[in-house]
Amino acid sequence: HLYSYSFAGAFGENIHGTVPLDRMLPRDFEPSTLEMPGSLGDPVPVFEALAPGSDRGWAHVGGSGAGHFAKMVHNAIEYGLMQAYAEGVSLLVSEGAPDVDAAEAARAWQHGSIISSTLMDLTAGILADGGLERIRPYVQDSGHGRLAVQTAIERGVAIPVITQSLVERIRSRDEAGLSARLLSAMRGRFGGHDVPLVDPDAS
Repeated sequence: HLYSYSFAGAFGENIHGTVPLDRMLPRDFEPSTLEMPGSLGDPVPVFEALAPGSDRGWAHVGGSGAGHFAKMVHNAIEYGLMQAYAEGVSLLVSEGAPDVDAAEAARAWQHGSIISSTLMDLTAGILADGGLERIRPYVQDSGHGRLAVQTAIERGVAIPVITQSLVERIRSRDEAGLSARLLSAMRGRFGGHDVPLVDPDAS
């Protein structure tokens, strides 16, 4: 029997190479029970062992392909959440803002806040550790966000937050900054606005 299952956030939140191998397969697992690559005769014991609990963190979400589709949507939502957290922290520490300790604010948001989540826990830990200045502002994407955006366009579903979060990741890789340079130059030409130069002495 083939089923489509979704682990929601179980893998990212709970599986970090710490689950013993003997918990990843049923105790009575026999190689002969493999009906085809990636399929077990009864997959439920595997999911129960990998999930945060036997009754949570996983679900049978539908027929063939449903689990993969749910996982795609899960990852797309993750893109939007990550972007929102990153933008919020940027605003917290922006020039002219009150002297806010972003790490302490994030720590408070970990408990009892509507925006608390495993992702917030990770964000608070990153801010507490410091060292962000050593990381290049260059963000990759795994492909799930792109697939979600493409699927939404094909189906006529508006997902502006997820779409913009993907665009921001792509924008981060434009180290040459050609579009921004050209926009600045155009403003200078038609509106007489100041054009900031890399070298202030350049003509």
